[in-house]
Amino acid sequence: MRESPGFTAIVVLSVLTVIEYFVSAEAVAGAFFWLLIISIAKAAIILVAFMHLRNIFGNEHS
Repeated sequence: MRESPGFTAIVVLSVLTVIEYFVSAEAVAGAFFWLLIISIAKAAIILVAFMHLRNIFGNEHS
């Protein structure tokens, strides 16, 4: 059974959120850098999966 891209995005976002929690809760060296990278990755996933960014800038047929 093939999973939908939305389901995959939700799972990846959930995993990144758990990682984000542990980075912020523990004394991780360079926490700001890692939180920045995680937040950019989450924003990119949301743009591609839920805001259909590929359809906006993708192949347009006339």
